[in-house]
Amino acid sequence: MTMERGRCRPNIFVYTTNIDGLCKGGLNGYEPNTITVSTVNNGLCKTGNVRDALQLFRNMDSRKCMLDAYTCNTVISGFCKEWFVDEA
Repeated sequence: MTMERGRCRPNIFVYTTNIDGLCKGGLNGYEPNTITVSTVNNGLCKTGNVRDALQLFRNMDSRKCMLDAYTCNTVISGFCKEWFVDEA
């Protein structure tokens, strides 16, 4: 049963707890995949946290996440928007 079906709407605390758990190495045996890490990376870049996004990007290989064009473009775009063109 999903939370919505049970009339329990998730709020920001539920979402934040889920994201935190995934970032720390997975929930219930599930490890973050490329899509999960790319989504977090995109959020970091959109909020101006490009240095954190770069660190996460660099650690993707150790998490067994494949680098894809979307992830690379997200980080490059984030750096360019923050005027870190040399790093991009």
